Amino acid sequence: MTEHKIRHSAQSKAQDSVLHKVMHIIALIGLLILTTLTVHAETNPPSSYQTATLTKVLDQRTVSLPTVSQAKQTTKLHSRASGYIKEQYVEIGSAVSKGDVLAVIDAPEIKLQEQQILADIEFGKAEHELNRLTLKRAKQLIKDNLISKAELDRLTVQTEKSKAKIASLFAQKEQNQFQQSLLIITAPFAGYITDKNIEIGDIVNGVNNQLDNYLYKLQNINELKLITYVPQSEVSKISIGDTIDATFTGYEGIFVSATITRKAQAISVLSGTMLVEAEFDNREHNLPTGLNGTISINININNQKLRQPKWQAPLAALTYHKGGAAIATVNENNIQFQKINIVSQSTERFIFVSEIRPNNTVILNPNALLDYITL
Repeated sequence: MTEHKIRHSAQSKAQDSVLHKVMHIIALIGLLILTTLTVHAETNPPSSYQTATLTKVLDQRTVSLPTVSQAKQTTKLHSRASGYIKEQYVEIGSAVSKGDVLAVIDAPEIKLQEQQILADIEFGKAEHELNRLTLKRAKQLIKDNLISKAELDRLTVQTEKSKAKIASLFAQKEQNQFQQSLLIITAPFAGYITDKNIEIGDIVNGVNNQLDNYLYKLQNINELKLITYVPQSEVSKISIGDTIDATFTGYEGIFVSATITRKAQAISVLSGTMLVEAEFDNREHNLPTGLNGTISINININNQKLRQPKWQAPLAALTYHKGGAAIATVNENNIQFQKINIVSQSTERFIFVSEIRPNNTVILNPNALLDYITL
């Protein structure tokens, strides 16, 4: 009995020893697995994150200057014929198309000249025909020595003169038709009548036309130009092709974007300014000419090479790390935190500068990565 108990006790101890060894091995394996997972987690940050693109902020300042709108195409229509206004079909504000008849001048003497020229042409034709027949008969008579060679020459010259006279009369007819065409005032291009100085019955003189003695002023307002005098201090900072913004008194709800098309290349000695013109398409706005307004020119500051560039990013990209502001950038799948200095901040975005030029891509909400990446 006692021997049996001893053997049983020895077996129990052996089993406990084996079980203890097995448990120890299992514990070692579990610890090894846990260590591997921990190292893997510490060296591999989360692979899913949102990014945004940085925007470079140019240092600019805005210069505001007074401006006046003018039609790109303007003409004053004068009379090249003398007479009186028989008909006039337009008033100020009338929209006209190219070739539309604006007014008709009556000049009776031109009509009488036409009738006289037509009569002279018929007379000249008859005279030339008589001379031609006379010359033909003379050519037959000279064969029989019935007329002299001198007489034949005279008849030949007379026939040629009558022929030339007819050609001259036709030239006079064309001249008369041209003069009659001047009696009809037409629009040289499409636009609006913005001024007129005539009424039916007025006498017009096509010989002594004064510059301000025009019949109509016609302007095409589909394209307007802005006339601006730019101070000498700003002239060198603007170029042809630059875009400017304009607003006009009384049209505060309309904002116009125009392109600089011309610079006078001369500074006025009296005003110290240069004439600059900008143009814009007015078909959408249908603004009148002569509007007083203000243009805004964004001028870049030229000393950017001496300063750190500014960058703009969504506010969600901002974080704080090791006591300072930072952003997380992505470059070829490598994530790196960079220290930054905040210039300005709003509810949606912030502007910053950095000693190291940041990559174009930043991580949004990067706080979850702080345990995996160091500066």
